[in-house]
Amino acid sequence: RERQRGGRVVAFRSVCGGLPAPEDANNPLGYKFSWSPMGVLRASGADAKWEENGKIVEVPGGDLLAAARPFRLNAAMTLEELPNRDSTKYAELYGIEEDSPQTVFRGTLRYPGWSLLMWACREIGLFGGGGNAETLGALGSRLRSGGVGALPQSWGEVF
Repeated sequence: RERQRGGRVVAFRSVCGGLPAPEDANNPLGYKFSWSPMGVLRASGADAKWEENGKIVEVPGGDLLAAARPFRLNAAMTLEELPNRDSTKYAELYGIEEDSPQTVFRGTLRYPGWSLLMWACREIGLFGGGGNAETLGALGSRLRSGGVGALPQSWGEVF
């Protein structure tokens, strides 16, 4: 319809996340596994690629959690946004490639602190491989200082 009026898609951003209601996010992850837990953990270490302002951005899987950025949902709530694998192929799949969009991004939303906690779990060896005791100490300090962020306790706090 926009094309018929002479418009074109200049940017495409899509985010999703299987987030539980804040009152049900009652575990340290702030997450409920609705599909394969191993799949969620693998996705936390997958390579990501997207186009942002006309430039291709690539993040190796080992650095994905560090690529999390704030996603302001509204004035009361900011979530974490993580790039989701290879977004560049979606311009063609969604039929917008002829518009040459400058941004094509698909991401996953998580509650604040997810990326830090997943990174720490990986660093201490919970995803396989060796662990790093210094990382565990640093995470403990950050958690005690409130640096990870607190989850809202109900939807009333969100809106």
